[in-house]
Amino acid sequence: MTIPKRIGTIFIFAALGSISGLACAAGNISKAFDVTANVASNCLISSASDMVFGTYDPTTNSDKTSTSIIIVKCTKNKFVTIGLNQGTGINASVVNRNMTPTLPGNDPLPYSLHYDPAMSANWGDTQGTSKTETGAGLNTDIVVTVYGKILKNLYNLSEDTYKDTITATVNF
Repeated sequence: MTIPKRIGTIFIFAALGSISGLACAAGNISKAFDVTANVASNCLISSASDMVFGTYDPTTNSDKTSTSIIIVKCTKNKFVTIGLNQGTGINASVVNRNMTPTLPGNDPLPYSLHYDPAMSANWGDTQGTSKTETGAGLNTDIVVTVYGKILKNLYNLSEDTYKDTITATVNF
């Protein structure tokens, strides 16, 4: 089959035009766009160990002490306070905490919680009585020690098992 000269010429020009059109159409165009996110301020208490005083002997001439460890994780550079409530003990306050006896009729066992090793600063749940820390990122633990003390020579206690439950709260 023979292609008429005129159709062949148009076909060749069309093919050459599309090849040259590709070369002429090459170029770049760009448009920038923003990528944004907000990091939420957040904290979590990953663990809190029990404070175990063991056996208390009121005739010993020294205070009975114990510790608990609270591990908190917070958003980096976030200023936080860690408060401890009064607990569930009978007639307790953050200044005068009490462990409740198992047997009815027995007096509660008083104790105190502190955020300093010298046990001079009472640990409460309000500004000025709470422990202050700064978050280091959610991959970094804030390890906080709670220092507990039962005063010596508490002679009015009955033999019993005593317990209290404290709630730690992180404000951020």
